[in-house]
Amino acid sequence: MIDKAFKDIETVSVDTDFGKIRLISLEEVPMTQMKRFMRAPHEERMSYMMDFMKVCLIDPNDWDKISSLPIKKFNVIVQSWMSGSENNNNKE
Repeated sequence: MIDKAFKDIETVSVDTDFGKIRLISLEEVPMTQMKRFMRAPHEERMSYMMDFMKVCLIDPNDWDKISSLPIKKFNVIVQSWMSGSENNNNKE
């Protein structure tokens, strides 16, 4: 059922230490959200990115695994998500 809900939304698959996760592509994120992130003070950006990711997860249960990761591993996932969003011109 969840796959049907996202059939018209561009998604990105990201490999993690605990398996693949799927996220809504950053291309789908409203520009106002991206502007808020870019204008946020440096110390608040991680919080905004975590909020983005939490909302963009196809399976919300993945958040429990992601939220407990060290910052370096979280950043690797973010980089993969950003890269996949740029390179993903088709729906998964």
